[in-house]
Amino acid sequence: MIHRIKCYKSIQDTVLSIPANTHVLVTEDQKQKHVLPNVEAASPRLALGLGIFAILVWGAGPIATSYAVDQIDPATVGVLRTVLAASILLPIALISKLPLPANRHDWILITISGLGGFIGFTVIYSIGQRHTTTSHAALILGASPVFTGLFGFIMQRAWPRRVWWVGAMIAMMGVTILILSRSGASNRGSASLYGDLLILASVLCSSSGYAAGGRLAGRIGSWSVTAWGISLAGIVALPILLFRLPHTEWGSVGTSAWAGVIYSGIVVSIIGYVAYYRAIGIAGVARIAPLQFAQPALSLVFAVILFDDHITLPILAAMLVILAGMTITRRASRSG
Repeated sequence: MIHRIKCYKSIQDTVLSIPANTHVLVTEDQKQKHVLPNVEAASPRLALGLGIFAILVWGAGPIATSYAVDQIDPATVGVLRTVLAASILLPIALISKLPLPANRHDWILITISGLGGFIGFTVIYSIGQRHTTTSHAALILGASPVFTGLFGFIMQRAWPRRVWWVGAMIAMMGVTILILSRSGASNRGSASLYGDLLILASVLCSSSGYAAGGRLAGRIGSWSVTAWGISLAGIVALPILLFRLPHTEWGSVGTSAWAGVIYSGIVVSIIGYVAYYRAIGIAGVARIAPLQFAQPALSLVFAVILFDDHITLPILAAMLVILAGMTITRRASRSG
């Protein structure tokens, strides 16, 4: 995206939009088996620190991708970060003998999780990042919990409460304002409709993956879902990566681009989720999940500092509308 080592972004995203009983995040069995040893001994202060660290890591994710796609073919960046993460997680999954999906239905879920979250998202998002500003990408990405919730409701064949739909529509209004405003520019170019729509498409891919993984996590654990999901995606992505290698002049790739790939593949997809999942295990979803509401704002701050992105009134308005919609959907899910 984790103790799993990518603890699973469904745990990050889905908890903001799907009722708690949609999947089991921190059962006693998971604590003992696959995740978070000695949870009770850790302090709430540690949990808060880990949660803030994870949000900071994720907030800088769009920045890292932007650096990478500046010098490396965007599609190559997308598959390279997944292959990099898989090269670490697959050995861990095998050595740890993490549980595999038990039946055909579970294999379908983990396939959706892996291909949607770690190939569809990474490739399309990387291409989209080349054609829009970091601030636009970060705000559209910030609406992903709403889409994750929608896919979750579809998969469990449940109908959200009316209040949830109101929140979802408000969040989508914010995304629409952002995409249609065409405002915002940086020292790396300006936003484009093509780029914004690609980012939105990538969010749909990742959200479907997170929702599928969330349903499976209750049976084999979020750590197992993430490890096997990324590993499966890495196996599929490897031949694509080999095919895409000639599309980049590797001799001219600088340190910043490599740092962006490594950060996206290891820090965002692994370390950030380890920290977040650990925080959830210590303090619970209710206390830690709201931290994510700060992520879009953090990404905007990073974009302004590093890329001189121009934060216009439409961008600020879009951010506030998106956050308002996310808040409503979260509260509707809790009360439902």
